[in-house]
Amino acid sequence: MNLYEHIIMDQLAPGLIAAFPAFLTHQSGMDKTLITLIRAGIAHWMSSCAWSSVLCELHVPEHDLQELNYLHALSAAQKKEQALNVEGIRTYKPFSDFHDKNGYAGFSPSRWYINTVYMDYMEHIRPFLDQCVSALTGHIIKWDHSFKLPKFLMKLSGEITFVALFTLVNEFEQIRFQAFVPTKSLSHIHEALEEIVSD
Repeated sequence: MNLYEHIIMDQLAPGLIAAFPAFLTHQSGMDKTLITLIRAGIAHWMSSCAWSSVLCELHVPEHDLQELNYLHALSAAQKKEQALNVEGIRTYKPFSDFHDKNGYAGFSPSRWYINTVYMDYMEHIRPFLDQCVSALTGHIIKWDHSFKLPKFLMKLSGEITFVALFTLVNEFEQIRFQAFVPTKSLSHIHEALEEIVSD
């Protein structure tokens, strides 16, 4: 899945690339404002499944409001026909269902689609995030191993791949480095710590 055609986008100025309003996928796309909201939601424990439900909740009432407007227009047209004594000459089609592909064709993205676009978006902005993290100070550092998150990771042949999440923070409790590690030994993050010292 490509978010955009890189051959075309590489020819544009950085400002125009940033102003492009959506991330494009193979047959669809997602508005950048929405993807920013999804990123903030996922950062605060709102899953892609929850986002799919929220977007569906927003799209269905939009269909209902359009159907209500259509019914109001029909009611006004029928009153006009009654005033002119021309009732029953015209027939009106009912408003189409939300999922009618030949009518309203309502759509809300699935959790798999949201998850895929989110992962591609994070990969897209990863160099900028890495640059922001590397610019943080590290005069006083603290680290710890967390054993909660690795329990949710996929297992290989029933075996846990990582036992802990190593996190290093600076004096302002800002995350300076994170890595999944197979054991509590610092040998797994030796090179990363040397890179932090060299910065």
